[in-house]
Amino acid sequence: MDISSLFIKSLGGTQSWPPLNNYSLFVFGSGYNTKRFNEGVYESQPNYCLLTIRYKGNSQTFISEHALHQYSVEALGKYLLDSSSLTMIEDNFYKNFPAIDDLYNQHTYEYIAGKNEEELLPIASEAFNLIWKSNAWSHYSLHFDFDICLEVLAEKRPDIARRDIEAMWQQATNSIAESFDKEQRRDFLNALQRLGNSEALIEHCQYFYASYRKVYDLAYVKQELQKTYAEFLEHPEKAVTALEEMDAEDALKKQSYSAWKETLSEDQKRIADYCQSVMRVRDQRKNFFAKGFVIAWRIAEKVFASAGVDASLIENIRPFEELSRGSTYIASLKQELELRVDNYVVFIPYEGEAVISHDNIEEEYKQINDFYLEGKEKQSGEIAGRVGNKGVVTGSVRVIKSTDDFAAFKEGEILVTGMTRPEFVPLMRKAKAIVTDEGGITCHAAIVSRELNKPCVIGTKFATHILKDGDMVEVNADKGIITIIR
Repeated sequence: MDISSLFIKSLGGTQSWPPLNNYSLFVFGSGYNTKRFNEGVYESQPNYCLLTIRYKGNSQTFISEHALHQYSVEALGKYLLDSSSLTMIEDNFYKNFPAIDDLYNQHTYEYIAGKNEEELLPIASEAFNLIWKSNAWSHYSLHFDFDICLEVLAEKRPDIARRDIEAMWQQATNSIAESFDKEQRRDFLNALQRLGNSEALIEHCQYFYASYRKVYDLAYVKQELQKTYAEFLEHPEKAVTALEEMDAEDALKKQSYSAWKETLSEDQKRIADYCQSVMRVRDQRKNFFAKGFVIAWRIAEKVFASAGVDASLIENIRPFEELSRGSTYIASLKQELELRVDNYVVFIPYEGEAVISHDNIEEEYKQINDFYLEGKEKQSGEIAGRVGNKGVVTGSVRVIKSTDDFAAFKEGEILVTGMTRPEFVPLMRKAKAIVTDEGGITCHAAIVSRELNKPCVIGTKFATHILKDGDMVEVNADKGIITIIR
């Protein structure tokens, strides 16, 4: 049986999450979806399978949408019966944050240079262990949206009227927590006071520029910090005032939310607090994950150098099965890693051994995409999604599937992508509107679009497959509809 068929069969007739574009095996080949990390976290044990395929240098990752749905349903259902269940989930989610911070601060390039790989490789594995254990507890936040809320209420609390949820939903889903990029800004300002404008500051901020594909080098980090924080690098004394302004803004936002919440019924308050939790947890995963990736990536750079293998191939290695075996094994794997630059397909089941191949990639790619698009009219003149942030605009489409496409994006275009991540924020600032395949109130695009006050439609599932560069569209984010004009 071909590998795509293994994944499709494992879904058991359920759907796949919208494909994630151009992410690395370093992350998506690490087995975060497996029983090893997820067993015992939720009572639901759905078949949380994953397939990642790279064809002609472009990769897609497919995961089980049903699994994420089950996690969301279970968590809200328990919360409605006992609010302490959410506290338990959050406690388990956050408990590994201090350990990752300690590892990140300790494992500088200088420190790593003085250690041998026998000492370092267990640290790389531990970084992945810590982030994926926390990630398992965050699953309740990934797929949660209005429909899931109503689904669970209908079963657990049918006495709560739909109109009462609709009345407070928009305000309840405006996050009062600092977004990941504001957390980065706060960290930069604090680190600037502590480290000054130094190489140590640049290295500390490297996690700002870690994606699910790669970790950017310090020369790139220095360049980007200069673009974003030039004012403070030239005048470090301004950091104190900037932090005070951030504190005041944060306090005002929380005060406004508390005042609004007092106008709600007790049931509405509970739902509002749950919405805030799922948004806070999903967004705060990002910087935590990024630090873990940087720790492992820095170590991988040293091991690859010892192996005589180009560091650009790090993104094509699986951390537990391959990186952890050391430089001698990596040297023997060089030709395989080079093949993966263009083509591979990997199936990682919830339980059992992963399967990887280079055979029949074109057929594999076609099969998985035909499966995902089955029954969807590719030439539809209208695409439906959900409201991420309201507004109505008309503009020209630019489909962005990876950071490699960023340079093509022009000011005022409609950003259409599978999902946004921290590195997309500069494009989101330039965009007239944002459209994503991925959905959920906690998705990055929804949260950031509200901060930027840009029209945003999320959860279209197929926008990147239907829309093409240069298409003229109307984005009606008041209704969650994209209409193709030309």
